[in-house]
Amino acid sequence: MGTGLVAHNTRLAVGLGVYELLEESAFWIGGSMLMGRWSSPAVVEARLTRAGVEKPLWDETYHVLWARRELAAFPPEEQHRRERQLQASLRKILGNVFRDLEALPDFPRAIKPLGGAPSVSVAPEPPPPG
Repeated sequence: MGTGLVAHNTRLAVGLGVYELLEESAFWIGGSMLMGRWSSPAVVEARLTRAGVEKPLWDETYHVLWARRELAAFPPEEQHRRERQLQASLRKILGNVFRDLEALPDFPRAIKPLGGAPSVSVAPEPPPPG
């Protein structure tokens, strides 16, 4: 529009203005539709602090645009739902958070049961009243 105004040509100004409006609208609307369908962006800031200590022991920011592998764990009819896409992104980020935390020297390691079977502890039932 500025070019048309500088050239003192109203038709040029209006034509360029309409062209820009259509082009920018198509770009932003089309781009947001594609990003909404094919992307599930998420950002998580993680911080590990100790009570009474001002400076965090560890902090990191995680970014995900699309969690394809994690989304594949959902049934196909659920994969197009936005909630499932964002849950998949969160699962991907949480996996990265725990991987990084376990790499810290003083962070407690996961305890693996002997024999590879999951261990389950059941509390004894209380005695009957009486």
